[in-house]
Amino acid sequence: MTLENKLVSLRKEKGLSQMEVAEALEVSRQAISRWEVGASMPSAENLMRLARLYGVPMDALVNEGGTLAGEQPEPAQQPRSAESTEQPPQAEAVPAGKILWRERVLGAAGVLLLIGCVLIGYAVGYRQGQTVKNVKEVIPLSQLETEHVDLEDAEVFDLHSLWGTEGG
Repeated sequence: MTLENKLVSLRKEKGLSQMEVAEALEVSRQAISRWEVGASMPSAENLMRLARLYGVPMDALVNEGGTLAGEQPEPAQQPRSAESTEQPPQAEAVPAGKILWRERVLGAAGVLLLIGCVLIGYAVGYRQGQTVKNVKEVIPLSQLETEHVDLEDAEVFDLHSLWGTEGG
């Protein structure tokens, strides 16, 4: 069964509309529709969220031969020995509200971190501004002493005599 067929089957099995799945995953309804008709593929993060929402292992979604709950595996996928008949543990379904809550908390933490960085930057800039204001003596440019050098009276400096080579 292909991914798009699995997505449609699982959504209908859970009695959810495309809009409800879209809200749970915080994507558009059109994205759900495109995934279900095979026009596009969900990202790895959205695949994990879909698996949690539908209560199936992610590999059951992405593997062509993977089976969903209630389906019989294809003959090529039949276990060969009694030891391998154990099914892997199913992923526990996470309620859609819990997914949204976790993502909101992470988003809020990111916003708080950004605000903290801005405040620290402001504090550092303010402190540097205070340092400049604490300078006691400011000398105007017009009061600085200058020295005039007349280049016509200066001796010519010959690099060749310094290096011991003859000028040419």
